[in-house]
Amino acid sequence: MKVYCQTCKEYVLDTSDKFVIGGQYNGSMFQAPVQSRYHVDSFMFKEWVVYGDLFCPRCDQSFIINGVILTEHGLIKEGQKSLDTEFFVIHTEGEHKNQLKSAVIWSLEGDFEGFEPEEVEDIPPPEFPGTFGEQVKQARENAGFSMAALAKSIKVSASTLKNWEKDKTKPSKKNLKKLKTALNI
Repeated sequence: MKVYCQTCKEYVLDTSDKFVIGGQYNGSMFQAPVQSRYHVDSFMFKEWVVYGDLFCPRCDQSFIINGVILTEHGLIKEGQKSLDTEFFVIHTEGEHKNQLKSAVIWSLEGDFEGFEPEEVEDIPPPEFPGTFGEQVKQARENAGFSMAALAKSIKVSASTLKNWEKDKTKPSKKNLKKLKTALNI
């Protein structure tokens, strides 16, 4: 089952065969995502890593808020015993596959009393020239950095930066902020 971060709204993990609905969550109940848009390299998949120490591998914030976890089938509250696996809060096909439906994002971000859309439209991502990696490479070159110099400046390995530029992985929120600062963007 796909697990989403309630902070960054991204698909960040899959559940493992040890996952218990509504249970006391620990690192062994999760595994690296199979179809994510980036590579997970900063999550402790250990049984001794428990609830308060489980952080989103993308944005470094808690992805379990007040005992509630967000999955592709909706929210699971602490103590809940079952889940309707026929119901999806994500797009299951098309251009936005595995992304949360926009109505779900709106409901997670606040109280929209009186807001009941007749038909929910998906908001497409903004269009930028080139892929994320191409944009990073162009910004790095425009700023006059070599790959090694920029990697050293933001305290990541050159291979990590290369993976970002080749669109193999995406930076965490923290590393993205450092990248933007270094490149003045």
